[in-house]
Amino acid sequence: MGVVVHRHPLNITIPKDIPRRHEMVFEGLGHHVPRKEPGDAVITFHVEEHPLFTRRQQNLFTHRDISLTEALCGLQMSISTLDGRQLLVKTKAGDILKPRTVRCIHGEGMPIPWRHSQESFGDLFIRFDVIFPDTLDKDTLEKMKELLPPSKPCTLDRMSEDVDEAHLVEFDPNDTSNLEPSDGDEDDMYHDMGPGVQCAHQ
Repeated sequence: MGVVVHRHPLNITIPKDIPRRHEMVFEGLGHHVPRKEPGDAVITFHVEEHPLFTRRQQNLFTHRDISLTEALCGLQMSISTLDGRQLLVKTKAGDILKPRTVRCIHGEGMPIPWRHSQESFGDLFIRFDVIFPDTLDKDTLEKMKELLPPSKPCTLDRMSEDVDEAHLVEFDPNDTSNLEPSDGDEDDMYHDMGPGVQCAHQ
């Protein structure tokens, strides 16, 4: 007895909270061998990377570049969600965003499928990277000195034999010659978010 090869169409509904490498098993729709139980058809889903959002379980992570003015004086920006909505993100007056500050918007992550009693979602984490100006003119510097807190004075005696003057140079982040091999990226997905993390409820 020969083997007949034919195609069987499958109607698949992909859930909106599908994780990476998720598998769907269709029993009995795999390879058939005479006088044996038919195999299963297994479909593995590979989720493509998104240009703006990265997923970790049910939470989403993104980052935004902001100006020094926005970091000090407040900001308003829009974020496009995965379902086509627009989120208006703004900070209050006096709420200073330091470089690499992470803030959170509650309920704007991925759906949480195991909470069947209510529709709930993970959170959206935003890291703010402050873009500083490359140069400032003398008048601007003088105005900033009047507005900002004064610098801490240096109490070192420059004439002392124990004091050596050090010169700062540009740092090349790609130069790893003096670094030990690392098992992972310490900045990966803001896992060490520190005291700057706050979660805003919608």
